[in-house]
Amino acid sequence: MSCVAAPATFRLLDRLVGWDQADSQGLSGLKAKSGLVLASLEESLGAVPLRAVSRFLPPAWLARDCDWFLVTPAPPKSRLLHLGHCDVAWRPVWPGECPPDPLRDATAVAALGHRLAIADRALGEVRFWARGGRRPVAAVPVPKPGPVAFALAGWLLVAVAGEPRLRRYDPSGLACGAWPAPLPEQGVVDRLAIDEQDAVWLLTREDGPIYRLWRAGPEDAAFAPATAAALARAFPERQLLEGDNGFCIERSDCGRVARRCFDRYGRPLDENRLRLPAQAARETQGQLLTQPLDSGVPRCRWHRVRIEADVPAGTRLQAAVAVSPTDQGQAQGVNAPPWQNFAAGSPHPADWQEAPEGALDFLVDQPPGQCLTLRLRFSGNGFATPTVRRVRLDFPRSTSLDNLPPVFRKTPEAEDFSERFLSLFDAAIEDLDRCIERFPALLDVQGVPAEVLPWLGRFLDVAMDPAWDEDRRRRILAAVPALYPKRGTPAGLAEAVALVFDVAPSIRELGPERAFGALGRETALGGFRLFGRSRARFRVGASALSLTPLRGFGNPDHDAHVHGANRIVVSVPPGGPWRDDDRDRLVKLVNDQKPAHLAATVRFGGRGFSVGAGSTVGVDTAFLPFPAPVLGPNGNVRLNRDSILWPGANNPNPGMAVGTVAVKGGALLE
Repeated sequence: MSCVAAPATFRLLDRLVGWDQADSQGLSGLKAKSGLVLASLEESLGAVPLRAVSRFLPPAWLARDCDWFLVTPAPPKSRLLHLGHCDVAWRPVWPGECPPDPLRDATAVAALGHRLAIADRALGEVRFWARGGRRPVAAVPVPKPGPVAFALAGWLLVAVAGEPRLRRYDPSGLACGAWPAPLPEQGVVDRLAIDEQDAVWLLTREDGPIYRLWRAGPEDAAFAPATAAALARAFPERQLLEGDNGFCIERSDCGRVARRCFDRYGRPLDENRLRLPAQAARETQGQLLTQPLDSGVPRCRWHRVRIEADVPAGTRLQAAVAVSPTDQGQAQGVNAPPWQNFAAGSPHPADWQEAPEGALDFLVDQPPGQCLTLRLRFSGNGFATPTVRRVRLDFPRSTSLDNLPPVFRKTPEAEDFSERFLSLFDAAIEDLDRCIERFPALLDVQGVPAEVLPWLGRFLDVAMDPAWDEDRRRRILAAVPALYPKRGTPAGLAEAVALVFDVAPSIRELGPERAFGALGRETALGGFRLFGRSRARFRVGASALSLTPLRGFGNPDHDAHVHGANRIVVSVPPGGPWRDDDRDRLVKLVNDQKPAHLAATVRFGGRGFSVGAGSTVGVDTAFLPFPAPVLGPNGNVRLNRDSILWPGANNPNPGMAVGTVAVKGGALLE
């Protein structure tokens, strides 16, 4: 139940707080996130769906160890087919028209390494083979053999129709007695497997068809029912999709993952023509009957019932409530057909208030009482089912009638009509108020689902790049409130680049690096004119030699407004590899985040030094060894200012010795 510190004004029923059920006949999903649904017949009977089992237990006529093996059905005659690691089609293990030992009606195959075992019902034998079916080992008489399975130790189990236990044979075909645990009494063995702990797993089939899963360890006295989840923990998934007319295998064809479909004879089959097993039929009726829900308020007037549910076509969901003064009581009467086989609950059958047909939101029209009992009845067509995710019960009754003059409640009839009439508007206003209250939750970047992130990005004026993963999107949206005040600044641009590309850029503003209006050691106030033209460009009669740059382009009067003004350089380290689309995305991001009047240049760092005023340590610098000397066409070393003389092969000491190193082929350094 739901518990709060303040006096409660509603009760919730869902998987998180519990359904407080007194009876839940014919239903499943009490702990499921999807909600309450009609139970499948398999669940009701303790069975398992075939789709959940075939991925771990292949059918008896299909086996896999390193490769796949398939025995085809008769008529005319069975064949043993093999599918290797890089094969795209099944091929016969025994090519030609005359195999060494023909099969007639093979029903099961098992593989372990190079060993094979094949059960043939027409021959009444189980045949043992080695070297992948190329060398016969033994043929053991077994009447009506069924599924077979190898253990890791090499011994084989065989299910025989009509026998109460599994037969056991060694790799040479010698009988080793029976498996100690007797087979389940109901159903026939459909498939068989042995896990790494030598526990035996059975899938039995009954009419319907209904499949049941069983397990027995080496020391167990009987087979116990098992679940599909336990089966998944015991065996690796085979990536097998089984159908009524064939099967599909998802496998790696020499490094390339592909799904290939085949029929029972190993011929290629279009995946769209694979007939999957029909979904298990569901119960047509189900009921949730809660315990008396205590409001904690004596003579409480229960107000409203709201049900979050989906009711597809062909199904029906009927809700009913009954209010009582206490939570004590015994069942009174029986349900009317067709619900006579379901629990009636403690309220009298005449005390139930049934909601209007199809209503999922209705008012409680019951006498005051401290406790309320809820009843939900599910009806389906055997396949579709209603789904109930949550039920909310509001109390005590609170309407806008409390704000109106007493004349509107002069009589009980007038009060009842006024409350029911005003509840139509109160419900709509309450839903709007609830949306407003919950609106801040939509701005919780870490709490909203991934599907809401693009909408939240549009709300915050952030265009979502398809290349961003979910984690990056959340980090960017979480940083937006702190990033917007810094937008257009070097810090804001650097933070934006770091968020998107995980690199720390270097941002240079070229304007402050200009010579115009710069105060230095050689500049005295009153003796240097701001934006002095004599220091920006050499002028005859006005500029000092060796202190003024020579530039022979453009109008000198525009230098203060053109040269380096309103320009930035964004440099990023290689940190790569940078793809072409990443470079384009970075340029676009810089243009979006910089002020509109700035011209930006984006530089990607490389290897080696970039010597000059624009060098950035950590971006375009790398400490590398010196290059080897370049040998000329005549075997002489060409020396220049960047050449380094290395020691010879026989001289372990670095450097050069004066008088022993030849320069220009014949000159000696002295």
